[in-house]
Amino acid sequence: MQHRHCLISVLWACHIQGFHGIRHEAQEQTGLILHKFEENVNLTRGTCKTYVAPADYKVLDHDWRKGDPNLGGIEQMERLTDPNWHGKSTSGADVLFYSYGPAWTGTARPQVAAYKYNSETGEIDFWYARRECFEMCASSDEKCCRGADGFLSENNWPSWLSAPLAIKGTFGENSEISTKFGKLVLKKLMDPERWRVGTALKDGRLCFLDHVYACAKSLWGVDYVAKGKLESGVPCDIP
Repeated sequence: MQHRHCLISVLWACHIQGFHGIRHEAQEQTGLILHKFEENVNLTRGTCKTYVAPADYKVLDHDWRKGDPNLGGIEQMERLTDPNWHGKSTSGADVLFYSYGPAWTGTARPQVAAYKYNSETGEIDFWYARRECFEMCASSDEKCCRGADGFLSENNWPSWLSAPLAIKGTFGENSEISTKFGKLVLKKLMDPERWRVGTALKDGRLCFLDHVYACAKSLWGVDYVAKGKLESGVPCDIP
């Protein structure tokens, strides 16, 4: 299993404005005073000694009115990259990867950061998938989250506070994309048709990123494990 740690040189973008910024963004959108962040899982900082697959990740039944924390995930989040899942504005065939885990603990609502390829614009769209509005709102003005869980926020597009987490640029097939998890190549796979980003393994096969388990955050950044799948669907570790 390969483990990665955000470098101190990108600390500000990756941690202070990124994962910390999520709390401030939720606070901005809801007007609520959020509960103090607490570690809900015992972890050793600096390494991910544990990895929990999306389907096995236990998500608390979060009730912000009672001050309940959530553990940085949503039910059935593995559907995000399922090419057979299709929503009104989002399809699992276009979702490149998503991130979840204890490092996301403390957000006002259960959510995961998700990224999808927009073949019309060539851009990579970024949004917060939530249990009450799973797919990306069609536009920044659409109120697809209205009334969900009593929150005032009506949209799941990130605010400017989450800008450091976005992947900027326009891309086409075989484009190299720089991410915080390394350089990945955009590929269009067939049977079923889907867009994915991958990197070469030692044996030459491509391992396509599926999800990022963020296990802990500290003053030095965020520790994570990046997991992928071969074109055949067999699990693989992102090197």
